[in-house]
This record gives sequence, structure tokens and C-alpha cells, in this order.
Amino acid sequence: MEITEKELSRQASQRFKINTSDLIEIIDTYRSRTFTQDIDRIEKMGGIHVFEDLLCVDFSTGLTGADFPRRKTFYGKNKRRKGKEKTYWDYVKDAISDKILIILLIMGAISLALGLGLEPEHRSYAWIEGFAIVFAVFLVVTVMSLNDYQKAKKFKELQER
Repeated sequence: MEITEKELSRQASQRFKINTSDLIEIIDTYRSRTFTQDIDRIEKMGGIHVFEDLLCVDFSTGLTGADFPRRKTFYGKNKRRKGKEKTYWDYVKDAISDKILIILLIMGAISLALGLGLEPEHRSYAWIEGFAIVFAVFLVVTVMSLNDYQKAKKFKELQER
């Protein structure tokens, strides 16, 4: 006799005495603690052994395979939620926020401004140095961004296997 999803859900909600949001709240307390807030919270609940009853598990023997469908129905899958994927432009912003590249951009802009402000006979070639600096920064940012984007894409493909 096959048990329906609805029946599994009903059985699980009657059996388990702590829900997912309460478990997440305990974990969040642990992650954001400054001293012993997580331990204090668990102690207020009755100590660590209260979880044996709340989660319907025996700490000495562990879980039985027969109970997995009910647990999965009640608590959901034990997988990380996928975060927002970074776009190519996010990698560009990361690369251009490097302090050295910012300094180089500023120096390139100053060099361009000084080169264009010189006497007319030097203007024809004075801009080249400033332009070369700005262009080099552009190339570095492009290469770094493409490299990081491709690595992230490859890593995502490997994780999905």
C-alpha cells in the first residue's frame, strides 16, 4: 500500500514537534552569537537531549531509513538554496574596485588632462601616455573579469554534476 504525499505530510506534522523555521532560528542564533546566546537558547528549551524528542531520533542509534520520506516531507530537502548568480558586470565591478587600478585610472586621467593642456605643438603626442595607462587598466579589468566569470561558470557546472 503506497502512502500519499498528503498522508505523509499529515503524519510528519503530528510526529515532529519542532518545525523548520524553529530550527533555522536556532542556527541563526548560533551564527550571530557574540558569546553564549545559542547555548543559552538551547538550555532554555531544556537542553540538547530535548532534541531527541523534538526530532524523533535516538542519539545513540541515529535515524532509520524508513523514516526518511516523512522527514523529507516535513522538513524539506537538505540542500542549499541557490544564490543569485553573478553576472559578467558584477565581476567587472569587482575588478575595477581594486585600489591599484583605481589609482592607475586617476593617474591616467591626470596624465591625459595635462597632456591635452600643453602647448599646441606637443598636444599631438602628449595624450598617448595617459591613454596608454587608461587602456592598460581597461585590458586588465576585462581579462580579470572574463577569467573570474569563466571560472565561476565552470565551477557551477562541476557542482551540478
